[in-house]
Amino acid sequence: EADYLNTRFANDGLNNLQETYNYLNISVNPTIKFFDTDYSVEVGAGLTYILGKERGVEDNSLAVYPMVKANFNLVPNIVQAYVGAVGGVKQNSYADLAEENPFVAPSLTLKPTKTNYDFYAGLKGKLYHNLSYNVRANYKAEDDKAMFTINPYDINLQNKEGFQYGNSFGLIYDKVNTLSLFGELNFDFSDKAKVAVSGEYNNYSVENYSNAFHLPQGKINVSALYNFTKQWFADANMGYVGQRYE
Repeated sequence: EADYLNTRFANDGLNNLQETYNYLNISVNPTIKFFDTDYSVEVGAGLTYILGKERGVEDNSLAVYPMVKANFNLVPNIVQAYVGAVGGVKQNSYADLAEENPFVAPSLTLKPTKTNYDFYAGLKGKLYHNLSYNVRANYKAEDDKAMFTINPYDINLQNKEGFQYGNSFGLIYDKVNTLSLFGELNFDFSDKAKVAVSGEYNNYSVENYSNAFHLPQGKINVSALYNFTKQWFADANMGYVGQRYE
């Protein structure tokens, strides 16, 4: 896999400098899979070479990460266990970041985020014929994780642009370790109605900053779907996002 990003901010609006970012990420992910009716095991590793240039400065590195996944049918159609250790490199782009947060300033430091490893283990299956569940715990270590932060208002800056009034976001990067706990219940009331409830708790530790910026401690989601006919349906979704630091 090859992933190439070329970004140029003609005028970053903050210091009247042109900023350019060029990254070519080349990855190989060899794996081998063993499977039977009651299990599947995939064993492999990933390697990504990052050839980059940030504001004219070379930024090259090598990332090596595991690619291991396993599923086991402990009780067929009732209890399934799954574990894994995965990783990878995600190229942060202005397009993706602006879709996630439309209030980002038109000047961002762009670099890839490296997931050194993401260990996870969970159970999923059915508690009843129409009630399914999924519980999971994972621990993830990331280098150069992108986090949003508010751009401060500078009272001394003359001829301000529209995004320089304390109303836009920039990016900071840090090493972030995340411990997550996730649970989900799905209720299936025949073919007419379905209800899903999920919750997630996150605990973060960072290296250079005192806190993880704009990463929520918890999330709760509730969704409901009702089919009137085969052609008409209605759905509703409600979400709650926990406390975030800024």
